[in-house]
Amino acid sequence: MAEQAGAKIIGKDGKAKNVIFLYMSGGVSHVDSFDPKPKLREMHGKPMPVKVERTQFNNKGKIFGSPFDFKKCGQSGLEISSMFPEIQKWCADDLAVVRSMTSKVNEHAQGNYAFHTGFPFMGHPSAGAWVSYGLGSGNRNLPSFVVLQSGNAVPPHGGVGMCSNGFLPGHHQASIIKADSEEPVCHRRPWLPRHREAHHGLRTSGPPSSISSASTTKNSPTSTPVETSDSPTSTETSGKTSSHRSQSEGGNQVS
Repeated sequence: MAEQAGAKIIGKDGKAKNVIFLYMSGGVSHVDSFDPKPKLREMHGKPMPVKVERTQFNNKGKIFGSPFDFKKCGQSGLEISSMFPEIQKWCADDLAVVRSMTSKVNEHAQGNYAFHTGFPFMGHPSAGAWVSYGLGSGNRNLPSFVVLQSGNAVPPHGGVGMCSNGFLPGHHQASIIKADSEEPVCHRRPWLPRHREAHHGLRTSGPPSSISSASTTKNSPTSTPVETSDSPTSTETSGKTSSHRSQSEGGNQVS
């Protein structure tokens, strides 16, 4: 199916086989963590000296300097805020911090789309879709682009469109997986062999041992009994249809 849809299977032409992208929507501010702005502290509490474009709520406020202190750390001299004392002490030379990224958008949803797709509006492929398009899938039976959710997590501001395939073929769109969610249909599980059910802590039960039905129509010369099973539990009644389902264990019986 994947090959028919045009999906590429990983070959020897690519070194990278997986890309893990952790996007912390609503995460800590860059000016409080790894991007010191001394001028903000100098002008703390003053109005912005330049024109500020309107925002969704148009609550511009005044300049607010970071309440955290920065210091140069490690042999590289990377400036890290006092918010992360252990990173200051141990990890400075293991980090690559990019401070040259800029954006022309200043709203949450537009910023999220810009970060995921490079454009502030929906309709373009996300980074994951491009990776899927470029690398393909290492498994024909699994999606190549997966978004993991857990707990009370919801899509970032802007919705699932930021995980879209855009104008790329549909199989590059993200598959959203909620690993810790409830069963989609209560008390319905795929049947597993008994040893696997025991391994997963499930109640051991086999598939239905027999499903049969028979029907006749009284005084009808063309009617004939129809049986779907040779099970001895099958029964025939005049003018009626009966079916019997039994389970190999548990003693449950539905008629």
